[in-house]
This record gives sequence, structure tokens and C-alpha cells, in this order.
Amino acid sequence: MSAVPAQSSTLPDVGPKSTADTHVIYSYYPFLKADLSLMSEQDVRFLDSQGCFKIPGRQAVDQFIREYFLHVHSGLPLLDESAFWKMYSTSGNLPRSTPCLSLFVFQAILFVSCSFLLPATIRSLGFESTRSARATYYRRAKLLFDFGGESDSIANAQGALLLSYNASMRDRKRVNSLWLATAIQLAEDKGAHLAHLTPANSLENNALKRLWWCCIIRDRILPLGVRRKLHISFDDGDLKGMALTDDDFRDEINDSRVYDNETKRLLVRLFIMLCDLAGPLGDVILTIYPSNKPMDISSLSPSKLQQRLDRIQSCKHALQAWFERAVVMFPTPASIMGTSESLILYTNLMYIYYHSARLALYQHEALIYTAGLPGLGFKDNQLPQSIVQLEDAAAKITEGLKELIQLKLARYLPISVVAFAAVPLVLHIVDVKLSTTPSQIAQRQGQLNIYMQAMEGLQAQYDGTDEVWLFIRAVVDSVTGGGSSPKEQSYLTHGDDGLTPKYASSCEALQLPSNIPDFVPATSNWGNMLLQQPALYFRLTHTIDLSLSMGRYPEDSELPVVLRATRLPLYQISIGDMRDRCGSNRDSDALYQWDPPDDLNDQDSNGSSVAESNMVDPLGNPEGPMRYDHADLGLQVSLDAFEFDFGSGSASIFPQPSPTQLWE
Repeated sequence: MSAVPAQSSTLPDVGPKSTADTHVIYSYYPFLKADLSLMSEQDVRFLDSQGCFKIPGRQAVDQFIREYFLHVHSGLPLLDESAFWKMYSTSGNLPRSTPCLSLFVFQAILFVSCSFLLPATIRSLGFESTRSARATYYRRAKLLFDFGGESDSIANAQGALLLSYNASMRDRKRVNSLWLATAIQLAEDKGAHLAHLTPANSLENNALKRLWWCCIIRDRILPLGVRRKLHISFDDGDLKGMALTDDDFRDEINDSRVYDNETKRLLVRLFIMLCDLAGPLGDVILTIYPSNKPMDISSLSPSKLQQRLDRIQSCKHALQAWFERAVVMFPTPASIMGTSESLILYTNLMYIYYHSARLALYQHEALIYTAGLPGLGFKDNQLPQSIVQLEDAAAKITEGLKELIQLKLARYLPISVVAFAAVPLVLHIVDVKLSTTPSQIAQRQGQLNIYMQAMEGLQAQYDGTDEVWLFIRAVVDSVTGGGSSPKEQSYLTHGDDGLTPKYASSCEALQLPSNIPDFVPATSNWGNMLLQQPALYFRLTHTIDLSLSMGRYPEDSELPVVLRATRLPLYQISIGDMRDRCGSNRDSDALYQWDPPDDLNDQDSNGSSVAESNMVDPLGNPEGPMRYDHADLGLQVSLDAFEFDFGSGSASIFPQPSPTQLWE
């Protein structure tokens, strides 16, 4: 294809009717290249008809590139930023010897960076929403890959790695893991895993070393989030031998166009610290997710369980040692380091990964302890100690998200956060349901709303969030007798375009019934639920884990046998009305008294309750789904319509076998 004549760097400010009006042929940009020599004319025409050779105009591309280096590159530095800017700034035809950027890679860059563009920019390009823009650029990049639009293995690996940020679970496909596996295979074919053995500091050697470390990082973050096995495994000695240093980023530290030198240097060191975390994360994933689903320990012998506990202890020590190194350079809360938004964002994100690994590890340890099998020699305080650490890990994830929301940085989070937030979100729902006093309810609802607000923002940007939301609602229904499944009902409302789903507020979306249950005081939070009713706890968390791992909600038969029948034998369903339930609470707790308004169940002319007509959206969306304004009612009312009947002390998740039933 012939080059397009040079044009003005800015496009006319005209409202586009379609994406075709705002995109130009790729050859308009001298720094882009596409290898069409091996394609048939028919294939080229097809790709052209699908817009695969079209790129946004220069003004928009400037914004894409800025967002890419601000909010993608810092966490996955595939390209040499300094070299990129030199290519990007060159005008006119480049000499043949000048490096160019693959069109496939650039389409993948457009895909990952459009999530961070302003809505006005997205609309000016002819897209209805951020998600429709992502879908378009993803399809264009994928078609270029499928039709062989790029022959270079490094470029193909780079683009595939960027496309692993597609978290769609449509048709139950795990496309993110497929792209990751493809990128790793292409990188290995090019020898990227051996790049550290080559002393030469060539551009290709640097590109290979970066590529391999980006593969490793994606192969830690993605499997940890979606509970799948590793593709790359090695011991700590291998990692130290190939470690990245400041010198690998020397040029771009000084030549960044989006960061000052000091901020860029700190971001590089933050990424190197994240690479240092790759070893401990890999050990955690190998221990907990050795296959593409969470491990079922019910068939393991006591000796195998003890070996697993020994590995868990080793993982704990490695994680703690890393944290002690990291917190010296990057203290928390991240905002105490200064005002750089990117540093705050990526520091919090790094610690969210760390605490998510802790949560998964201590949860697995608790699962083994609740097996309660004779011969393991557990001490009485081991399970409570694991629960304390579990609660701390969940609290630290919440603190990180809270800081980002308060500073209005949550919109720059990657899609991976949705997976890491799923279990803590479910646990916060449980905490709200287990609350017993108005102050406790208000405090816990505030914690829950942090996750709701984060999920709402991420849902507007990313495919895959809808499915995770359905998984969460379905698992809550499964243990509270709601009876719905993702196949039967969608729990999402829709935006003005009729296409993009929106989250309801935390109360209405989850349909937490508005009356107050009678609780045994000892069971006041999810930690106590784990201690006293572990089967219920692990049904909740194991179902979420399986859903994320498989990309679909699991059938009951796919759960471990001991969890399949776990509904709520521990709930005693009360048929009485709200006034009876409140009376019950007054009898049990003289400090906890509430008289519902007389008009609570009255209805207005439209058939809605009076209380409901005065609802407010806790996330500040005046047109979104509503919930009760609990300040008006005098307390938080979004609780379950069941009474919890927990026993005291710890319980076993598995039936106790006789000595003759124990494994050798």
C-alpha cells in the first residue's frame, strides 16, 4: 500500500458519523509497518474491510500513546519508551534500516490504552462506549495475528501479551490465558528466556529480556487472579540470575515524555520490585493452584497434607521477606511518598497483588486445618491464627482500594483487579449480613461500598466484569436459598445506550433483604463464620475460585463432595414480619432497639414503597438503582431474612473418619 501524503497533525473538529470518518490508513504514520507480502490479495481486502489497517488520526493517537505510557507501560514495560518516541517523532519516510513498530502491536496498544481515554475522546472516534472501542481494536489486532500480518516473533509475542488483557468470558473461553500461553511460546521460540545469558547490550537483547520478564509478570498476576496454573516455573536462583536492573531502562529513564526523570526512575524500581515478587508469587500459585482449578484436598493423606503445610510455611517466609524489602523503598500508604499519581497507583497495585497472595495462602492453610483429620498434630490455636492473617490480608486489600478511590485513581486500575476483588467483596457481603448493631452495619456497609464503587467503575471499562458480578450474586444466592443462577437471570441494569450494563448499588443489586436477623453474638463476622461453619465459608470462596478458573459458574457436581449440599442448615428461616423480627432483637440486645416507621410498608401511587421512593444511590449516580437512605431510617436495613444458628468453637469441614478410614 502506498504511503499517504503528509497531513496536518490535528484533525478538523467535526463530529464523526462512524469510526471510518476518524481513522486513517496506517501508512500515514511512518513509524508503523505491516508485512503483507505473504498474504493473498483476498486476505488483504478482507482485513481492510474490517478496519485492520486503520488507525485514529494524529490528535487522538497522541492521547492513546500518552495513556499507554502512563497507565499500561509502567506495569508492563514491553517497549523501550525512548526508542519509541524517536520513531514516533520522525516525519517523512524512514530509511529501511530504521526500526519501525508492528501494526499488530500498535493495534494491541490501542486496545489496552483506550480504557483510559476520556469518554469524549471515545465518542469523537465514533464509538458508543469504552467497551465498544476495546472490542473493535481487539478484533482488529486479533485478525492481524490470525492472518499472519506480522512475521516477527518478538512483535507477535508483544502483541499477544497485550491481548492477554482481554478478560471476556464469552462462550466460556479463557482467552486471556490463551493469549498468555501464545506469548510465552513465541518468546521462548525467539530465545527470550536465555537473553540474560548474552552479555551484548543490543537493542534486540534488551527487547528479549524485557519481553521475558513481562511474560513472567503476566504469568504471576493472571494465574493468581483467575486461579490457574503457571506456564513458567523456575527457582529463585534462576530469577536472580536474569534480574532486571536500572541499567536495562537507562535510556527511557532520561527520555520519557510523560514522566519527569525522578518519577520514571522510581517507577522502574517499582517494576523491578514487582519482578522480585515473582518468585514468591510463583511458589504460592504452584502450591495452591497446581492445575487449572483450585485443589480439592479431601483425597489427600495426612502426610500429603503435612507436606502441603510445610510448603505453605515456606511461602509465608518468602512473602514476608519480600515485603520487608519492598516497604523500605515503597512505604504504605503510598500517598506518603509524594503526589505522583502513577507512583501511588502502582504501589497500591503491587501491594494488592501481595496481599491477595497472602489471602489465598492463608485460606488454603485454613482449609487444611478445618479438615480436622487425626494424625496431623494440629494445635488448637492454628486455625484462629490463620483467620487473623486472612482478615488482615483482606483488610489491606480494602485499604489499598480505598486510597485509590479517595484519590480518584481507581479508573486507572487494570482488569486484573476485578478477580482479586471478588473474594473480599463476597466476604464484605457476609460481614454486612452478620452485623448486629447499627454502628457495625454502617461501618461494614462503608467497606462494602468501596468494592461496589471500584467494580462499578471497572465494569464501564472492561468486559469480564459482568460475568464476575454474576458469579458473586449467584454464589450469595446459592447459600442463602435465592435459587437463581447466572443462566436464569441477569442482575445488571443497563445504561442509556441499552447495551452497556450498569451495577446496581450494593443493597439493591445483591437484594439483601431489609429486616434484621437474630444472631448468636459469637458469630459477628466472616472470620467467625470460617471458624464455626467452615463448610459454608469454603462453599462461598471455592465457588468463586472455580468460576474465575473455568470462566463460568460451576455445577454443583464440580464442587468438592463435602461442599455440594452446603446451603443454610445453619439458617433458621423466620416467617414473621419485620416488627416481630425487631422485637426479637430488642429482647436479645437492650442496646439495639429500632421502631420501623409506620409508613415503611405503605405504597405510593406507583406501587413502590414510600421508603423506596426516597432511596439514594450511595455511589452518587442520581439515575442509577437506589437503596434505602439508612440515615433516614435510623439504621442500616440491608440484611438477610434468616436467623443464623452457629455453634461455638471451631468446626471441621470434613466428616471425621474412623482410624480404619485414614489413608496410609
